[in-house]
Amino acid sequence: MLIRLFKTNTRQRVVLAVNSLKSAGGFTLVESLIYSALLAIFLGLAFMVTAQMLENANKVRIKLEVSEEAEFILKKIEWAVTGAATTTLPSANSTGTVLVISKANFPDNPLEFSLVSGIVYLKRGAATSTRLNNDRVSVSELLFDHRRDDTNGQSIILVTLTAKNKKVGDGEIFEASTTLKTAYKI
Repeated sequence: MLIRLFKTNTRQRVVLAVNSLKSAGGFTLVESLIYSALLAIFLGLAFMVTAQMLENANKVRIKLEVSEEAEFILKKIEWAVTGAATTTLPSANSTGTVLVISKANFPDNPLEFSLVSGIVYLKRGAATSTRLNNDRVSVSELLFDHRRDDTNGQSIILVTLTAKNKKVGDGEIFEASTTLKTAYKI
C-alpha cells in the first residue's frame, strides 16, 4: 500500500508524511502543553504539601522544646525540695518568686531558685548561679507558694511555672507556651 501511495498524487504524499510522523511516537504541541501544565500542577501541589509538613514539624519541635524545658526546671526544683530541712523563702504561708531551701546533710546549702529576665537560675551555696533554661525558651512566671499546716507541722510548696518560646527571627511566627503547676511536701 505504501508503494501505491507514492505513485499517486502529491496530496496523498502529504497525508502519508503526517501519518508517518504520528506513528514515530512524537508529541504534538497541544499534547506537550497539556503535559507541561499537568506537571506544573503536580509539582506545585507537592511543594505545598512538603512546605506544610515542614511547618507542622517545626511547630511540634517548638512545643516539645518548651515542654521539655519546663519539665527539666520542675525536676530540678523537685530534686532540691526532696530532703529539704528548712525553707527560708518564701516564708510560711506566703508567696514569692524566689525559693531558698536547705537540704539535710548537703554541703552546698542553701539552694536558691530565682527568675531574672526570663531565665531561671539555681545557686548552690556560695557558688555562682547556674542557668537552667536555654536561649530559645523564656520563663515568664515562676511562683512559689509556701503553705504550712500548723496542726501537723508539714509544709507544702506549690510551684507555678509558665514557659514560652522566644521568637528567633521574623520567619518564626508560631508561638508555644506551657504552664505547669505542682506541689511538693516538705
